[in-house]
Amino acid sequence: MERELDAVIDAEYREVPQALSAYGLPKTEYPEDSLIATEGCGHKHNCYSCSKECDIRGEERYCVEAPMGNPFSCTTMNVLENLEDEFAEECQFINTELAEHRAGDGEPVPCCKKCNVFDCGYRCRRASNLGLEQKEEVVESESESQGELPAVKQLLDAKKKELNDYLSVDGIPENTIFEKKTIVAALANMVCELEDMEETEEEKEVLQPELPVLKNNDQRKEWLAKYKEWGMWYRDENIDVNYYKYDFPDGSRLVVAEYPNRHCYWNDKTEDEYHYHLLERNKKSYNGIYDEKYRQSVDSETYLVEFLKNLQKKVNKVNLIGRLTREPEIRYAQTENATAVARFTLAVDRKYNREESSADFISCVSFGKYAEVAEKYFHKGTKIAITGRIQTGSYTNKDGVRVYTTDVVIEEQEFAENKHSNSSEGSRQPLPPVIS
Repeated sequence: MERELDAVIDAEYREVPQALSAYGLPKTEYPEDSLIATEGCGHKHNCYSCSKECDIRGEERYCVEAPMGNPFSCTTMNVLENLEDEFAEECQFINTELAEHRAGDGEPVPCCKKCNVFDCGYRCRRASNLGLEQKEEVVESESESQGELPAVKQLLDAKKKELNDYLSVDGIPENTIFEKKTIVAALANMVCELEDMEETEEEKEVLQPELPVLKNNDQRKEWLAKYKEWGMWYRDENIDVNYYKYDFPDGSRLVVAEYPNRHCYWNDKTEDEYHYHLLERNKKSYNGIYDEKYRQSVDSETYLVEFLKNLQKKVNKVNLIGRLTREPEIRYAQTENATAVARFTLAVDRKYNREESSADFISCVSFGKYAEVAEKYFHKGTKIAITGRIQTGSYTNKDGVRVYTTDVVIEEQEFAENKHSNSSEGSRQPLPPVIS
């Protein structure tokens, strides 16, 4: 009886070995009134970030990318036994020396996304999706760097060599030779089609219609309204919008966004709606100059008309120095203000070399105050310097023949020599000021 009592006492007071974590630490204990109750061990590690399996684990490990507001568990923790059997030295979850370590406590943070073993079969879904994305990026970058046409040409060369090897060996079945020839022919045809496509793309870039000489605002508005003649640049099938573009010589680009067959609520009609977006180069602002980017705000027809007007002034610019071949021809227009119009021909030297030279005879015309100055100060042989623009026109003469003309419309003018100078070059002297 005494022995049985001693056994009961021994069992009650015998020291039971305490369970320890994978770090050799006891389970973290908190006072009953503690506001912190994070499961872990030794007040150093918590179960939410721990990747080691042990007997005192109280919570699942969270995925390293899980948001704190919506945490989800790391699914790889469910297959640790399999990983230990098959990839003991290669897996970060088993050999934690391969994993990244957290700053501060140095705790390992293994993750399948940062593992180089893509075909282990135990990667979590998030890591598997990343692997597919990385492979697609590699394939896409290789395709972009090489291009489809060079890749097909390379394959064609390889198949040609293979066909020649077959033809050089006796006893190859005719069906096999026919199959190889068919592959070569198909690849050769594909190369031709791809080359034609590239040539077509190059032609599309060249086919932008030339910007015509727009003489007045009505012509500029008409040109803007005929944006479809530029050719469609891009179509967005998702929102049913067509885009047209025109590239100007100064680097600016006009984009027209067309919304076909849109219902207008105020007149109950269905018609094409379009908006202009001018990507203007060297645009002036209050604080300086900048290049405009594409945005939703639109540009008005009035602004674009003024832009075209200024653009052609910059592009269509002529500077000449020469002598008048005759007295200026002056007339006054039959208008309320009786505007003066002066016409004369300017001989501009054209030197081939030191010994040979010739001259071009340029028809010039000036209006208003410039014409009145020409009437008073210009004479045959006067050397002047002018700045203007080229203007073409046509009329029907008394014989019914269509005559085409090209003139330089003068915008600035000045003397190119002193009044009493005999020098062939002379120097420029300002004319009396023109008050507009």
